[in-house]
Amino acid sequence: VREAQSEYDKVRYGDPEFVLKAGVALEKATLAYEAAQADYDRLVNGATPEQIATARARVGEANAALEKVKSGATPEQIGQAQAQVAGAQAELDKALAGATDEDIAIAEARVATSQAGVGSARAAVESAKAGVEAAASQIDSVQVQIDKKQLLAPFSGTIGKLDVEEGEIIQAGAPVA
Repeated sequence: VREAQSEYDKVRYGDPEFVLKAGVALEKATLAYEAAQADYDRLVNGATPEQIATARARVGEANAALEKVKSGATPEQIGQAQAQVAGAQAELDKALAGATDEDIAIAEARVATSQAGVGSARAAVESAKAGVEAAASQIDSVQVQIDKKQLLAPFSGTIGKLDVEEGEIIQAGAPVA
């Protein structure tokens, strides 16, 4: 991302269209990288105390619902409440156990994908640089054309009479004064 930012900084005063494309690509790559990194950090660091407390509260709620249902509920209601308790317990167990190898692998894959996005941003910046170089070449070409339109005297002096008027087309090498 730092390299892409550096490349963007090099072209940011060039053609606005190229700068915009490079800037958008850089922003997308940066956001994707930050999101993937945050997801990876969350998985590696495990559940937060708040998540564990929430899961424990859900287990308590499910147990309370089960007890309520057991006191005069149908077998279907009891089965449904038991399933809710089991689901809440599984959620708590997962929060306490932390991320699995599979969760970490998925997060690592997201980070790799984001890094590929950074590569795309670098390519966009390179494309923008090429556009800036092409524009600079066009500027040089136009400057050459402007230089060809200037009248130059072979020596210094004072002009006594002009044989042409402004806007008139003359042949190269023809005297005009």
